[in-house]
Amino acid sequence: MHLFKRVKTSRDTAKHLIAKGWKFDWSSAQSAKTLNVALENNGLLAGLVDFERVRKDKFNFIHKIEVSPDNFGKNKRIEAGGILLAFVADDSFHQGYEGFVVFNSKSNLVNIISKNTGRSK
Repeated sequence: MHLFKRVKTSRDTAKHLIAKGWKFDWSSAQSAKTLNVALENNGLLAGLVDFERVRKDKFNFIHKIEVSPDNFGKNKRIEAGGILLAFVADDSFHQGYEGFVVFNSKSNLVNIISKNTGRSK
């Protein structure tokens, strides 16, 4: 069962995550306006997303999105990245932004999402 919950991360949380193999620094949000949301699967942390509602331009902007190390690659337990992205898009719909989501990727993520969802870059 998937559960989404808003979380506040701390330096202790970030140190714990990095010790477990997470890559990003989750010690603080990008700004006071951002929302940190955790995805849990059967009681285990499966991923985190840090996003902001950009009311003026009507889209959600993803600052960071990361899946747990055991949900990365070919042996992942669930499609945590896609589930988190869908959560942010759903929030965009509920805000009246028509589902628009924007992010900058430092990896091949844009191509993977475009291929898997049929959405444009």
